Amino acid sequence: MFRNNHVTNNVVSHAVDAHGAEYPPSPKPSCSPCYDPDPKNPGTEWAEVYDNLIEKPSYLTAAVRLRGGKGLVYDNTIRDYSLAISLTKTTPEHTGPVNIWNNQLASGTTLVEGSGSCCGQAPSWTLKAPAGYAPYAHPHPLVTDLDVAAGPDMRVMAPAAGVAAKAYVDGTGTQAAKGSITAWRWYASPTPISECARDVLELSVGSHVLLLSARRDDGLTEVDTLAVEVLPPGPITSAPSWPDLWFPPLAGKGKLRFDVTPSAAAIDAYVGFTGRHSAGAHDDHAIQVRANNQGRFDARNGDAYEAVSQIAYQAGKAHAVEVSFDVAAQTYDVTIDGKVLAKGYAFRRKETLIGQMTAWNASGTGTLKVQGLEVEGTQLGPDPACADPADAGVADASVADVELEGGSDAAGQDGSTGTDATVPGPDASEDASLASDSAASQAANEDEGGCGCAVPGRRSWSGWIAVALIGLVAMRRRSGRWRISPAQSAPASVAPGSSFPTHTSSMHS
Repeated sequence: MFRNNHVTNNVVSHAVDAHGAEYPPSPKPSCSPCYDPDPKNPGTEWAEVYDNLIEKPSYLTAAVRLRGGKGLVYDNTIRDYSLAISLTKTTPEHTGPVNIWNNQLASGTTLVEGSGSCCGQAPSWTLKAPAGYAPYAHPHPLVTDLDVAAGPDMRVMAPAAGVAAKAYVDGTGTQAAKGSITAWRWYASPTPISECARDVLELSVGSHVLLLSARRDDGLTEVDTLAVEVLPPGPITSAPSWPDLWFPPLAGKGKLRFDVTPSAAAIDAYVGFTGRHSAGAHDDHAIQVRANNQGRFDARNGDAYEAVSQIAYQAGKAHAVEVSFDVAAQTYDVTIDGKVLAKGYAFRRKETLIGQMTAWNASGTGTLKVQGLEVEGTQLGPDPACADPADAGVADASVADVELEGGSDAAGQDGSTGTDATVPGPDASEDASLASDSAASQAANEDEGGCGCAVPGRRSWSGWIAVALIGLVAMRRRSGRWRISPAQSAPASVAPGSSFPTHTSSMHS
């Protein structure tokens, strides 16, 4: 079962790939006469693929390929592929019937194609839901035993050309229904890069996919992925979809300095700051500094926009903004070009951290260009086991108590909850298996035309992690902090983790 996923930048194989009985006794006979599959390597009997967003591939053949068994493929959004679903019949095991319905495709994408007729049978499918079908509960009880949370996808920015960006990662949102979590491990490509739940990674410009593995005291291990897009230095331009920029968060007092340049004389746009969660609505923000459609600046004070003084803006002029905030008090001050705009204004949304900037504008009213963001204050750092001596004075990843409004989902904000980890040293045998599993997987891919499969017999959890991430990023350790460089292939952009609504009214309410 493959559901509720966002798949991007897949480089080894199809985004979803289920195999038939493709491992007969060696040597492999031809399909005619039919061979008896190896009972130790049975093929897929059933597959359900639904509620996924699949886009921006590097491996272009098909988004979903089923090579054996029956199944369901429905309610997926598939972009950037010429073929959505490929059904093949190259083994004695039959492929189908597969029920396919209600998939959203980009213009020009073919829904489904079948190929192969091994043993006289071709793949079969029908374009409707089966009678009486009901999906399994989500999340499934077997999954919620250990629910790993790597955090929302994020965008960060390099501070200067040739300088790595800092990405604060936090896996303490991971929850175990019983027992306790004894180990965390972050991976880039097949390589472990950190054994702390919280760490600060240095990432080069490009797209990165990180994987978080968490292990419970009974040995149960689950994983989650985190996509990080590192932007080169430059401005962020507002849009109705809330473009975001993340930075290592602050849990106490801090200052934010930046320049804003309105594109026109009367627009409806703002710069917002908030915690470490998806921001897809106006009230997802704690702090908002707006250029209103009367040609003046104002700021959000709890439930309404206000201004201590009337400060006009000019189209094409960069205005210097400074925001001073106090998370414990849930208040902030704003000056623009040295003039006081807001004093002691209340956060719109209560937050335990400030670690994300967004820039929004109403459609058709003009934009704000935001650049030169500087963050002053004590930012959260790695867990002590992963801290550098140079990080002395950087706050441990602990957060002061703040009473949050209902629906604020404090447990989902990185750093706000979780258990401190006592992490054992790396297992040398496990790390050794990563390299061998990776090499074996690549060799298998050459034979299977992008099958994405592991060599039979290699099914360790570390091997699957290697297969999942191989080829996405390359990594090197520098000066006590992990510095990750992108793969040689041109990086593709990573979409934010949520789809955002568009606000089209003349003024934000």
